Amino acid sequence: MSKIKICGLFRVCDALYVNEAKPDFVGFVFANSRRKIDEKLAFGFRKVLSYEIRTVGVFVNEDIEFIEN
Repeated sequence: MSKIKICGLFRVCDALYVNEAKPDFVGFVFANSRRKIDEKLAFGFRKVLSYEIRTVGVFVNEDIEFIEN
């Protein structure tokens, strides 16, 4: 069965829309990109997102300690 991931949330309204779409995963971009967010914003989005939606991170050459946090 296929899974759906929406990636690159950047605004709170994006997170609210994702709750309506109900994908399997939401991706937060931590790699250099115009969609890059910091961990504080990611934690804020996580609080807004439905508990049923799993979150993942997009990283490029990042320290393992940062990824684990």
